[in-house]
Amino acid sequence: MREALLVHNVTAGRREPKATVAGVSAVLEAAGFEVERCAVDHAGPAIEAVRGGVARGVDAVFAMGGDGTVRDAASGLYGSSVPLGILPAGTTNVVARALGLPLAPLAAARALAEGRTRSMDVGLCDERPFLMQASAGFDASLMARVDRRLKERFGRLSIALQGFAQWWRYGYPELEVRVDGRATSARQLVVCNIAEYGGSFRIVASGRFDDRKLDVVLFHGRGRRATLSFYADLMRGAHERRDDVEITTADVVELVAPASADVQIDGDALSGAVPAVVRLAPEPLRVMVPA
Repeated sequence: MREALLVHNVTAGRREPKATVAGVSAVLEAAGFEVERCAVDHAGPAIEAVRGGVARGVDAVFAMGGDGTVRDAASGLYGSSVPLGILPAGTTNVVARALGLPLAPLAAARALAEGRTRSMDVGLCDERPFLMQASAGFDASLMARVDRRLKERFGRLSIALQGFAQWWRYGYPELEVRVDGRATSARQLVVCNIAEYGGSFRIVASGRFDDRKLDVVLFHGRGRRATLSFYADLMRGAHERRDDVEITTADVVELVAPASADVQIDGDALSGAVPAVVRLAPEPLRVMVPA
């Protein structure tokens, strides 16, 4: 019998009912896992629970929640060979989309029960692990100010409405950046570990989660109109053809200034993060994917 730790976030998305947790456990147990459940409501306990499971010698960790919960589980697993199974129960579930998982916990559990493992790159923002993106600019300013209660109640619609409000208020400052030592500037910086962004949109069409490189998107457009146009083009897959968009790859990306700039990783804001150094972690994460 293999031992598994199931970490489930009781505040993720629309708050998955206890019946779903029990159902997921039953699916995993039928696949040969002895499941230990751990309910969490924020990052610290989730990370420590996963680290404790690794120390006890669990064979797998399953994370049921949103992308923040997934990142917390990955942070706890960082440096180990224990695989992570993602059971999407959040608002956007971007990492699950990137891995080709069904977007419901029970369906994902069934797919992973018959699946396999792959390597997934991990990014580091000043040693904080992330799986999706680290960014600064408009999207980070939105994540720093989003009302979590409205997000839990209304989901993606809430984020869209709050995004329009922040689009009007935001000042669009210039960011000082170094990409592998090359000094440049941008109005928005997105350092990508995966191609998917904000849901199913692909911010770097050729991006992969296992290519051992970081993709860097620099948006140079100024002000509200250019930013709104950029996101409209992103949603229809036309942003890479814009003259004010630069896409490259890098080993190290440094956000130098301004010190007041907001930074986010995987949808969660970091306070006082500038200056910041973003790079690829030396070792990848093992993740479960459908067969």
